[in-house]
Amino acid sequence: MTPFAVVARSLSYPDKILQSPTTVSISVEDSFEAHIEFTLLGKPWKLTLSDWQHRGFQRFIQLFHDATPRDIAMFGAVVWKQDGSMELVEDMTDVARSADGSYTVGSSMKPMTVTQKLNAVEQGCKDVVQCLNIIGEIHARSLLEYCVWYSENHLHDTYARYITRITSLCVLRSSFVVQSLQWQLVEFVA
Repeated sequence: MTPFAVVARSLSYPDKILQSPTTVSISVEDSFEAHIEFTLLGKPWKLTLSDWQHRGFQRFIQLFHDATPRDIAMFGAVVWKQDGSMELVEDMTDVARSADGSYTVGSSMKPMTVTQKLNAVEQGCKDVVQCLNIIGEIHARSLLEYCVWYSENHLHDTYARYITRITSLCVLRSSFVVQSLQWQLVEFVA
């Protein structure tokens, strides 16, 4: 947690991390930095998601909305104006689509609410947990190596790639290691 940060949303829910039942706790600060905490095989873990805080939020919310149709009441909407700028709106009440695909935003348009933004970040955190499970199912014995490879070799130009990259970076930042692995002892013989 950053100094003087205010937790704007906090929730816990039962889930599985790498096929192990646990309780996942998510907290989101007012800057949109998020923390995912869980216990895996008796060891507590904390993943910090700082990539979408402050100026990184615009990129996150754009990719979030581009990925799939979203419930506007829950997540708001992203519209592209004729000048090429992006507008985060609460609803589409005072928004008109132009023939070129851009939007005209009326004067009574309301900006996306903080609650809608928090809903998107919460969903993003849940997507990170799901992504961790998918990576873990396929690369359990080489999770760290996979995350290094992915974060170094893949762009985050889609929401799926963005979430995978953030998940990989979280794993690397936390030195996440699956404790149940049995290693064969290798020692130098003199």
